[in-house]
Amino acid sequence: MTDGGIDAGQVDDLESAADQLYALDAETFVAARDQLVRALRARGRRDLAGEVKALRRPTVIAAELNRVLRASPADREALIGAAQALAGGQHRLLAGDAVDLVGLQAAHRAAVATLAARAERHQAEVHAALEAASVDESLHPQLHRATFAQEPSPTRGFDLLAAAGLALPDQRPERPPRPAGARPAPGTRRLPGRRSAPAGPSAVPTAPADPATSPTAPGGPRKLQTVPTAKDLELAERRLTAAQASEAKAAERVSEAEARLAEARRHHEETVRRREAAEAALARLHPGAD
Repeated sequence: MTDGGIDAGQVDDLESAADQLYALDAETFVAARDQLVRALRARGRRDLAGEVKALRRPTVIAAELNRVLRASPADREALIGAAQALAGGQHRLLAGDAVDLVGLQAAHRAAVATLAARAERHQAEVHAALEAASVDESLHPQLHRATFAQEPSPTRGFDLLAAAGLALPDQRPERPPRPAGARPAPGTRRLPGRRSAPAGPSAVPTAPADPATSPTAPGGPRKLQTVPTAKDLELAERRLTAAQASEAKAAERVSEAEARLAEARRHHEETVRRREAAEAALARLHPGAD
């Protein structure tokens, strides 16, 4: 057992070693890792010792992120579930289904805030890291195990809607009210039939007046019509096509990145094998040396 409390006999593979090491503070990580490496070598598990030795010390923020994630497993899994629900909702929305995307976004933000509130230091950075990790599905395994060596960089995430040119009501900045009697800015045009709401606390927004929908129109009140025009449909179709093309390119980039990662792993494994062979040769020349 190391001074950090890690029993080499209970370390079966690299994943179990990482699970225990990344539960430690950044200040004690290196010493505990190196002692575990020596213990594994003493047990004849040199291949695993080489893999453990390659584990990077977590940054201060990553260590706090790992601590927060481990402090409440239920909140951690709730964040992962909320992120997956939001991603699924965006895909369904682009497919034409009715989705309460505003509600899904609110649930995701609440899940991030709940976990971030547990941070004892660097709370803003931990909040950003939680948000970045949750919107990147490739990081969900690390999020679940809380084994970050480097905090995830903030990312836009969930760009399907942005690629399609769609925006939700709560994503649009509200326009400040214009003082009573003020004229529109030069170059702007007042919409036909638009009326200003009365000033005062009892004021309520009014819909633009339209002869076809006005209660005073001939024939009495009529039901409001919200049928999109042919131009609207054409624009929506173009945006959806662009979104699908963007998603296809993203998938292609992911495949290329996975291929590069596989090649890097093969190179790393070959390097580890060569290093272990050199260490074995050195051990034969100097018996008893670590």
